[in-house]
Amino acid sequence: MANTNENIQMNFSLIDPDLTIEVPAWQEGNQSNSNSYVSWGINNKFPTELSEVAQASSTLTSILNGTIATIVGEGYTPTEELSNKLYNNTFNQKQEVLDDIIEPLIKDYILFGCYAIQVVYNKLFEVSGIYHIPMEFIRSNEDNTKFFYSKKFSKYSGKMLTYNKFNKEVAKENGEYSQIFFYKNSGSRYTYGLTPQSGCLEDITAEAIAAKYIRKTLQSGLTARYIINIPSSSNLPDEQKKKIEKGIREKFCGVENAGSFMIYYNNTTQNLDIHKIDKDDSNQVFDTIRKAAKDNIFVCNHCTPTLFGDPSATTGFSEQEYNEALQLFKKMTINPIMSKINNTLCKIYNVKQAITLKNTEVNNG
Repeated sequence: MANTNENIQMNFSLIDPDLTIEVPAWQEGNQSNSNSYVSWGINNKFPTELSEVAQASSTLTSILNGTIATIVGEGYTPTEELSNKLYNNTFNQKQEVLDDIIEPLIKDYILFGCYAIQVVYNKLFEVSGIYHIPMEFIRSNEDNTKFFYSKKFSKYSGKMLTYNKFNKEVAKENGEYSQIFFYKNSGSRYTYGLTPQSGCLEDITAEAIAAKYIRKTLQSGLTARYIINIPSSSNLPDEQKKKIEKGIREKFCGVENAGSFMIYYNNTTQNLDIHKIDKDDSNQVFDTIRKAAKDNIFVCNHCTPTLFGDPSATTGFSEQEYNEALQLFKKMTINPIMSKINNTLCKIYNVKQAITLKNTEVNNG
């Protein structure tokens, strides 16, 4: 084969291994016996992985916080019937009020499609307190009759506390002073709830990666797209090469050095050769990815950006448009969630109605 000695220019984009963020995979394992739990996700880490990637997604974080703020802002209070079973309208020894209870339940339901509550009884086997338990710390057997609590599920199983499902009569018969009330949206089809984010898990992860890419790009310097050919340097010791690389990076890379100049002190007859590499427009690609991911996350959560402080999706501010979007969001998301929480409190405290909204009862569903 003839050697044409052609100069071939190739452009590369550096992919930082630290940018790798795995998409949380919803899957359930097999139960070996009734006294063991069903694993949740690859290596039993799905709730932890989803929670972490949700925190890195600005869109989903905004939806979570905005939904909670909207619900709390509606002004929900315990009914008189429920208040009679509480002490100063608090639900436990931590003096948590209704907002303290419903906020984490809303978050867990939106993320995981299920939530867990520890029910504590007094010596008369009356409910003396309830506590929200993060889904990251809970696993269940296949038929949701037994629950396992551990803060180490994201690392290893370790020592676990075991609880039976909520049942006052069984608690009294067995002398159990603590049980778990568990609600899931998938009925009896799965052991755990089916996450409402199942349709946008890829998008949540993509947005998290894009945000991390932007941070890394800023840290490394927006103009660091050059090849520096240092003369008489091929035989330099590796230690000296590392010092040169470190010096160039500290003095000429990074956002704080944007627009700075470089001085080359030459003691040879050779020239310092610097080649500029054409940009590959990767920033535009990431912007496109972020926008598409953002749109899909909003669609999956039945809401619009306008509701959460971003009017860019509309042609202009319209009070009617905003109110229509809010009413639809309440109908599809807020009201169903509050009905589920109301029903949960009704079952735990054995009352007909647990929550009121500005003198209007929340309907049982």
